[in-house]
Amino acid sequence: MVNNALDTFYDILDDNVEVMSDEEKVACNRTILADMALEAALENSQEYRDSSTVDVSFYDILKSDISRQLRSCGISEEEKNWLRCDKEGINAITTDSKKQQQENEQEYIRKF
Repeated sequence: MVNNALDTFYDILDDNVEVMSDEEKVACNRTILADMALEAALENSQEYRDSSTVDVSFYDILKSDISRQLRSCGISEEEKNWLRCDKEGINAITTDSKKQQQENEQEYIRKF
């Protein structure tokens, strides 16, 4: 009786399930591999975006420290000039860094 039930079950499976052709198997495998490659590429892309963000907070701290020093009394005009030059250099660095970050973001958006 159990054998009869199993035979009936396997007969139903044989009637209702199609066997995949070799081309279908290849296409299915390629689809799976393409999905895996896409997922890996998206993860790598996100890692790149995260690592390429510019941390300008250090430069902001330096600028605020220079501004504080410039406001203090008792420093010579020469020291003030040096501090102003340093502040201008830091401003240039942060501006360039932020510009580069925006260009990287636009490049990423254009690719995806």
